Amino acid sequence: MTIGRISTISVHQKTVSDISRVQYEMGKIRSQISSGREASDFKELGSKTIKVLDLESAIRGSNKFVKSNDVAINRLKTMDLIATDITEIARDMKSNIILEKSNSGSFDLKQFAENALKQLEGNLNKRDGNRAIFAGSKIDGDAVGNLVHVSNVLDGVPTANYYKGDAMTLSVKATSVLEIDYGINASDPAFTNLIGALHKAIELDNEGTESSFQEASKFIDDALDGLVNIRSSINSDIITLEGLNSQHLRFVQEFNSILSETIGVDVVEASINLSLNDAILTATMQTFAKVSNLTLSDFLR
Repeated sequence: MTIGRISTISVHQKTVSDISRVQYEMGKIRSQISSGREASDFKELGSKTIKVLDLESAIRGSNKFVKSNDVAINRLKTMDLIATDITEIARDMKSNIILEKSNSGSFDLKQFAENALKQLEGNLNKRDGNRAIFAGSKIDGDAVGNLVHVSNVLDGVPTANYYKGDAMTLSVKATSVLEIDYGINASDPAFTNLIGALHKAIELDNEGTESSFQEASKFIDDALDGLVNIRSSINSDIITLEGLNSQHLRFVQEFNSILSETIGVDVVEASINLSLNDAILTATMQTFAKVSNLTLSDFLR
């Protein structure tokens, strides 16, 4: 009688244990299907942990490069828009100098030049947040001082005496092994020559000598040539950084695909396992019901 009773109690305890185990497995499978992940923590990943950590680190790194490159690209695009605007100023200045020399201009050249200098000052002091983008690595203050009232032509040569930034250029760590210097400073010879030409234009309005016209024309031609080079350099940097970002985004896509394969769950297979466990649970519950319905006389047999 004792042996029969002990055996029955053991069946009861094992049945309860089986129910708990199956319920746990079903809960785990439901969580996998819901999250799309095989494991909820690194402990469950086991030997896959290092691979998953490496993949997640690579994804974060690539996204970080994309973000910093985007900042540089946006600055470069702003620079290009400004360079385009400044190029129009230079072209208008050249036309007006020619008209002034032929005595066919019906406008105030001095006023035009002063207005152009004010516009140029605003352009070169353009900011990205708190930083003047044409001031090099200097993070506060303007890139240029007053361009209207202080001439930059000293001993017949345009200078960058108006520049308040430093000699450094902006830079971005575009990849783990590549740092790119980009952009231009307000001290670039193209701007220096244009500012010099505008101050010469002010002189021409007062005293238009042949040598003054020649100097102004040379300054403006040099400025236009320099502005072409500036825009070419800016767009080359944009293309380079956008190309690198495309690579980073491809890497992220590939890494995410590998990560999904590593920690992802096969929903179809998980659903089948869920159904199997549900059948096991049903059968186990039926066994439990039979054990639970045993009477005292059953234990005493």
